[in-house]
This record gives sequence, C-alpha cells and structure tokens, in this order.
Amino acid sequence: MQDSFKATARVKVDRLVTVSSPPLEPIYDPYFVQTEFEVIQSPLVLNRVVESLALNTRWGQRYADGEKLTAAKTREILRQRLLLNPVRNTSLIDIGVIDKLPGEAAELANAVAVSYVEFRQQQMRAYLEAAKTRSATDLVVAGEPRLRQVQIIERAQPPTRPVRPNRMLNLFIGAILAVVLGIGVFAATLLWLFLRSCQREPARTETAQNQSRPAIENI
Repeated sequence: MQDSFKATARVKVDRLVTVSSPPLEPIYDPYFVQTEFEVIQSPLVLNRVVESLALNTRWGQRYADGEKLTAAKTREILRQRLLLNPVRNTSLIDIGVIDKLPGEAAELANAVAVSYVEFRQQQMRAYLEAAKTRSATDLVVAGEPRLRQVQIIERAQPPTRPVRPNRMLNLFIGAILAVVLGIGVFAATLLWLFLRSCQREPARTETAQNQSRPAIENI
C-alpha cells in the first residue's frame, strides 16, 4: 500500500452580528460547525481551488491518462480527500487533506483555507455594499446567510510521516495475530495428541486381553 500524507491548515471562524441578526438570537449555534463544514465542501469554495491550482489538468494527467477532468469530477476527488475537524471548545476548524504527495497535501489544505476565507470576505463585501443603498429594515431578509469572519491562524506544512498505512499499528496487530495463531496451533496439537492417545488406549487394552487368553485357557 502506497503511503498517504495528511496536511492541516487551521482557521478561526467568528460570527458577525448584523442588523439582520435576530436581537435575541443565542450566541451558541448548535449547527455552527456542520454549517461551516458544508460551506467549505461546497462548489463555491472548492471550485476556486480547482481553478487556482489547475487541478483539472494536473489530476487528469495523473488519473485519466492525460485527459482533462471535468470540474465536477475534480471537485469530487478533492472533497473525498478533505478531513474537517472542529477544535473542541473553540471556534477553530482544522482543514486537513490526504494525498500521496506530502507537498501537494499541504498545497491543497492551504488553498482550501484561502478559498474559504475569500468566500466569506466576498459575502462581507456584498453585505456592506448592500448596506450603502438599503435601509436597516430592508437588510433584514429571511434566510439571508449569516456572516462569518474567517482568518487563517496556521498554514499547513508538508508532513514528514505518512498517516496511512499506520506501520506501528500494523506491526502491533501482526504480533497479536501471531501470538493468537501460535496459541491456536499449540492447542490444536495438544488436542490431536490427546485424541490420538485416546484412540490407542482401547487398542492396547484389547491386545493385552488377547495375549492373556491363551494363558487362561492353558490353566
């Protein structure tokens, strides 16, 4: 199995209160993390990565014998490599990418983080432009996307160790299986010897009886 590497970029996501935010809306949002995960994996974010890194061509050469991939296919490959994790009790999100090449893993993770930041900044600029020509009441629109301020606090670096396969874990599992197999073989050998001895015992008894019959008859 070929080695796979994971690179991770970390971003900080803050909620921005606008005039369209309900005044009594609680600070805690149970859907915050899942919402941001969906945004990060959306075409609005991933398409920027595909275009900026020319992944249609790069991955076409790698996976399609040089034929350029469609944007949808490339985006799906990228999405499958994403590993998103929240940092507990914080507003931080780790954007991880798995790749066979450590340098490309870091490049992709950083590109996704940058695209996510740019998308949220674009939303903010659009809101501010709208605020110039619309009244506060006009900006209160049902279903309007909530604004988030996102900043990269840690860029991904090329990893030095693969995450797959986990050689230490594989060695440990192999050792355990070897011990279990050894115990099984030993137990099977003991059982076979026991059954063999049980089969020989009646035969020995019968032979002894047959040998004693002439002596009894002579008496």
